[in-house]
Amino acid sequence: MSSAKKTALTSFFVLLITVLVVAGALVIKPDTKATTASVSTASSSKEGPSQTNASTVPSSSSCLAHYKDGTYTTTEGYDTPEGTESIGVSITVSNDVVTSTSATKMSRSRESRAYQEDFIASYSSFVVGKKLTDLKIGIVSGASLTTIGFNQALDTIRSQAQS
Repeated sequence: MSSAKKTALTSFFVLLITVLVVAGALVIKPDTKATTASVSTASSSKEGPSQTNASTVPSSSSCLAHYKDGTYTTTEGYDTPEGTESIGVSITVSNDVVTSTSATKMSRSRESRAYQEDFIASYSSFVVGKKLTDLKIGIVSGASLTTIGFNQALDTIRSQAQS
């Protein structure tokens, strides 16, 4: 084998190994989003995965806030492929901590209604007992868009509860 062919072959293998190392690093790289809990559901018509993550991450309003004790309710809209949907949210706050919560499905489309039902059945464990200041949830039961509406409701409730 000629010297030029050996050099070309060596260069090819070095390039191949470099590409594999970089690709492997991207695959192995941990998710940078904080995940504190994982929920499995047995739902049928889902756009998302059947196992989903919900996380409590600091919100942009993570300053030292003190909220008035009470129950706060709002309805928030969020965009879906079927159009704008809404979810009703009620949160009770005591000493800056969420002590109870409820949500009301208000969707018009059948698919969004299914996502909201699954979200409502699973979300409260990620909310109750958490400080309202730092509360923001991630995907719950495959309902990524419903959580957007819920997090918008949290922002509204924080504003309502400011002391």
